[in-house]
Formats: sequence, C-alpha cells, structure tokens
Amino acid sequence: MKKYIYLVLIALVASTVAVSCVKEEPVVSPTLNTFLNKETPGLYDKSKPTYILTDGIQAFKAGSGLVFNLSEANLDTYLKSSFSEVPVVGGVVSVTLNKSGIEIKAAPFEVVAESSDKIWLWNQTAIRGLIIYK
Repeated sequence: MKKYIYLVLIALVASTVAVSCVKEEPVVSPTLNTFLNKETPGLYDKSKPTYILTDGIQAFKAGSGLVFNLSEANLDTYLKSSFSEVPVVGGVVSVTLNKSGIEIKAAPFEVVAESSDKIWLWNQTAIRGLIIYK
C-alpha cells in the first residue's frame, strides 16, 4: 500500500511539472494576422486600408524619426503620424494621428513587426494598424 501511495505522489508531481513547463504562445487576433500580411504603408482600421500609399500619394519621414507623413502632392489630403519616441519592435509608443486636419487622440501602439524598410504598429483596442517606413 505504501508503494502505491508513493507511485501516485510521483505521478502527481510529474504531471504538475509537465503542465507547468508548457510554453504558452501569445494569442494573435485574426485581424492582427491579416494586418501583418499588409505591405503598403498607411493607416488600417480593422485591417482594411483607410489611408495608404498609392499613386499620387507621397511618403516622407521627418529627420528625427518621430513624424511620418503620407500626402497628396497638393497637400489637401494627408495623414501625419507623430510618435512619442522612435518605434522599436517589442515596444509601445504613443501615436497621434492627424488626417487632413482632424486629429485622432494619441493612443498606445505596440510595435509588432519590422522589415528592412518598414515598421508595423498595432492598437488592439481600436483595432487599428499603421505601417511606416523606417
């Protein structure tokens, strides 16, 4: 009987250790996954383009790296993105968006990915993404 109790205790401890060693992968929403597959710089709401770089729209970054703009040549329509700090993957930055004079309140964006020339930022609360040039 004593041997049986030891075996049960060993099995219980082994199962507890095995369960605690399982690495949980972060949950990525389907909308974020869709956004991460986008390549065109611009603003996306629910992974759908709101204002993106297309023919006739120019992209430029201010020297400090804290401002990224998309605009038509005549500057009538534009998107200005201002950052609290230079975006770094894994970090969170406060982003203020100004779309043709209408300011969208500053919000935290997680820097979720980067490539050799672009950075992907994501705000899960608003389900809003932003792709900028480095």
